[in-house]
Amino acid sequence: MHRHTRQHSHRSALARLFLGALLLCTAQLPRHLRLLARAMSEHQASADLFSAHAHTFPAAWSPALTEVSAAWAAVLRAMSEVRHSATTGTHGASLAARCACEPELVRALSLISERGLHSLLLAWAIEAASARLSAVAVPAFWAQHAWLVQGRGGSRSKVSAQRACVSGLLGAVGDLHVAVGAELGPLHFLEMQAWSGSAERAGDVGSGKAAAEVLTLLKTDILASAPDGGAFHAWMSLCWRRLFLDIAKSENGGGGGDEGEHDDDDDDDDDD
Repeated sequence: MHRHTRQHSHRSALARLFLGALLLCTAQLPRHLRLLARAMSEHQASADLFSAHAHTFPAAWSPALTEVSAAWAAVLRAMSEVRHSATTGTHGASLAARCACEPELVRALSLISERGLHSLLLAWAIEAASARLSAVAVPAFWAQHAWLVQGRGGSRSKVSAQRACVSGLLGAVGDLHVAVGAELGPLHFLEMQAWSGSAERAGDVGSGKAAAEVLTLLKTDILASAPDGGAFHAWMSLCWRRLFLDIAKSENGGGGGDEGEHDDDDDDDDDD
């Protein structure tokens, strides 16, 4: 229920942002544009929306609106392709690299900025990034936690189960890092307006207000999506303790044999 409500909230926010973009480009808001906002709230692709609405209501589309809408769609498409490359590990060109060899993309970004829509595009991108992380990355993170729930009871005190817990946590964090990095790269480029030769490129992809907002929403969503109130703390505590014990044994020259089926160092007192 929580995830459905949150996704509906994301879609509603995207619809409001889209409507705001049209308001900035037109003197008044015709009644039929509300249909476009409603369609956007159902998360249809923006490029398809632009095309369908322009075909259905041609009188509402001035040359200026048509031009900026095409630029908007081109930028979103490029960002989507860059993000897909980052998440699938296909090592496609970054947004900066694409701008260096695609003057049309630079023109699209510049047009959006010239029309005063840069901040709106950034807000749209932040909201969309948060929605994707909420829908995919957060559930994937907690999917790694399932084995711990299944391992409650006697097996949880076994070293093998605890090390599997550590492995699951590292895998979950690694996957989350990839997903977040794929979102923050294009967002940082967009926020810094780095396609402009005079733009400042200070800071890394984790800096800036866009990254801070996305990460804050992500942290909140991770905690809110936990199976229970103590799940996150219990997972972290168990893993940190197991890592500490293994490191201490290694530094003290402890045996490296398989302890997998033996109770170890009263580890069963880690229960919530």
